[in-house]
Amino acid sequence: MKKILTCILILTMIFSTTMVVFAEESLTDKLTDGVKSLIRNNAENLETIVDMVGDIVKYTVEKFSDVKESDWFTQTVSKLVGLGIIDGYPDGTFKPEGSINTDAFIKMTVTALGHNLENGENYWAEPYMEKAKEIDLIETGEISDSTRPINRAEIARIIVRAMDEDFPGDIENYITEIKDYDSIPDGFKEYVLKAYVKGIVTGYPDGSFGYDKNATRAEASTMLIRMLDEEERKLPKIEEIVERVEEITEEDIKRLQKYEVYNITKYFDSNKNEWVTGVDPDFISFDDESEFTRKRRNNFIKLFKVNNITYKDGTKVYTNNEDLEFLTEPNLIYIDPIGRYVIRGILNIKTSQKSNPWNISSNKWYVVDVEYKYKLTTDGDYLKEVNYLSKFKKVK
Repeated sequence: MKKILTCILILTMIFSTTMVVFAEESLTDKLTDGVKSLIRNNAENLETIVDMVGDIVKYTVEKFSDVKESDWFTQTVSKLVGLGIIDGYPDGTFKPEGSINTDAFIKMTVTALGHNLENGENYWAEPYMEKAKEIDLIETGEISDSTRPINRAEIARIIVRAMDEDFPGDIENYITEIKDYDSIPDGFKEYVLKAYVKGIVTGYPDGSFGYDKNATRAEASTMLIRMLDEEERKLPKIEEIVERVEEITEEDIKRLQKYEVYNITKYFDSNKNEWVTGVDPDFISFDDESEFTRKRRNNFIKLFKVNNITYKDGTKVYTNNEDLEFLTEPNLIYIDPIGRYVIRGILNIKTSQKSNPWNISSNKWYVVDVEYKYKLTTDGDYLKEVNYLSKFKKVK
């Protein structure tokens, strides 16, 4: 039944048989008439989706003074406004960054599932709270205060319970994509993971879910529309998992040699007395098999077997006390344009720190193509710079 109601609501949101010019008092009626007409006929009117969404957005932007067409949430909020599920304030604002109370979100969800109820006499949300228990959106005693702001984990739990969908068999592989998963209370982990995998609730730019953060009105509206409309979902991409690198192959060597050097595109050719496009061959030689190069390689490898190496990465300095396994070959060493010795190779790395410069999960092995730059001085060799030439990939 939930799935049928959801399908009807999705159609109500996005389809119409004609171009609609919205009047505030009849917007929802026109949407409803449009979907009834569409159901009576066939799917030929699917092409009107673009016009329909455009008109809903236009209506919403004109209705609310604090909503712009360029805002990330405008389209999703507009659909809920068009359905009459959410509205603004008397002063003509929507307050997208404001919080939303638990009872208000439960009403939105119950209404979105097709239950049109009247407000209660003693407590306006009571009929919606009772219906939410009846259809298993919440459990008795689960919410002690329904008038407080709802957080992102609670929204995930309600929405997942409302969904009538299958989840991928490899869902546990997505756990490491949520950086703060371990800190999420056990009672919410399953719901957070399922909401994340389905693209209902996405994380923050740093990879965290922010389970205990109060959801804004814009976030809550977007999460609810994503439950109803699969086209609005933001499905996560799981990191590629590769085999552990035990030795460098010829294919690896060719790949490592192809990375650009400083992205140099021109150099001055003294023989031609002109600038030439490309990399000066005098600055780079991967096929040097000299005894000197072999000695340099041995020194480098010895260095990487030592813990607590201080090295410079861009403008920051880190102390490396992580697990490292560095693989290289003599023909992956060259001298760069400013006279530094550079060695390329493949790095297997594992960090115990949750916060790290590579933004990788702690206590998990990763592999990455890397380039280390050294400066030879009278006092010895100093690691001056590290360049990661590829994306970090998880190791099985």
